[in-house]
Amino acid sequence: MRYAAWMLMAATMVTGATGCASTMERTEAVFGKPVSGTPTTTSARAAATFSPKVVMAPDPTRGGAQVIGLLGRLFILDPSGSYMIETAGVLKVDLYNHTHAVGDTPPVMLEHWLFDPETLKKLGRKDMFGYGFSLFLPWSTHRKDISKIYMVLRFEPEGGGEPMMYQTGVMSIDHSMLDASGKSPQPPQLVP
Repeated sequence: MRYAAWMLMAATMVTGATGCASTMERTEAVFGKPVSGTPTTTSARAAATFSPKVVMAPDPTRGGAQVIGLLGRLFILDPSGSYMIETAGVLKVDLYNHTHAVGDTPPVMLEHWLFDPETLKKLGRKDMFGYGFSLFLPWSTHRKDISKIYMVLRFEPEGGGEPMMYQTGVMSIDHSMLDASGKSPQPPQLVP
């Protein structure tokens, strides 16, 4: 995968440096505190949370060049929503521009990302909320005039099983971490 090494690096970012602390607080508000245990059925569902802040991060596949992107976290939950399940599979993410989507004007798809099972496994980790996948989505079509977006995520479990879909709500994008040149005045810090 083209961005495999870069996404692995982005998964270790300090959430406070990129504005994701409030995103993680929202995760707790939506899903509640994690509960230990094992799901009793194989029927699960996907959920995700993304920071509305556009950030810059170094891309090791491009010699460390800074690239614009979005940070988020994907969770696979049991049917009750009580357990975050450690699992493997393929993740597909589509980004849509919803800025001018009114009436008969549909949203425009801007980006498509594909995470193979090996890459996704490297992005999985347990945090204070439970097991999930830390995602950095390099946004090559970013423009400052894009003010509203949403994403559609499709998780396909490894070894078969029913694919799980999740669509974020429409998010108002915050470009404040970028200066006039489109660069980040304070790039995200990395966890040692």
